[in-house]
Amino acid sequence: KTQSMLIFKQTKSNSGATTAVRELAAHDVLTQFEVPVKALDMLFPEESIGFIKIDVEGMDTAVLEGAVDIMRRCKPSIYIEVSSETIDEISTLLKKYDYSIYFVKDDLKHICQDIDRSITWGNLLAVSSEKAHLLSSVLKQ
Repeated sequence: KTQSMLIFKQTKSNSGATTAVRELAAHDVLTQFEVPVKALDMLFPEESIGFIKIDVEGMDTAVLEGAVDIMRRCKPSIYIEVSSETIDEISTLLKKYDYSIYFVKDDLKHICQDIDRSITWGNLLAVSSEKAHLLSSVLKQ
């Protein structure tokens, strides 16, 4: 829960994208820089948070780990982009804090509880289990 630094890289293979990384593969790096990082729990220690959208190119688990107090205290709905590499870890973490998880297809046109693990990238909607019945009733229509 302390402030830290996060390394970002711009790669030769995709110079238009900047990605946060834990380690650098030197052969592929065009530029790199560090950015100070604070956990959401540090930024919003007492505020009531109802919704969180996360799209952080592979660092989604770190964002969730920095929002554990918010998830416990406020139980916000969470819309999160995931990759095939992070989907299981994120699902496990969200379930640990009593969230029901829905896979979102086609930009909210289709929402289902069956998670498509064949994806490269996708989106999940996590709703606290105490609110899940509201979404479940909408999905049945």
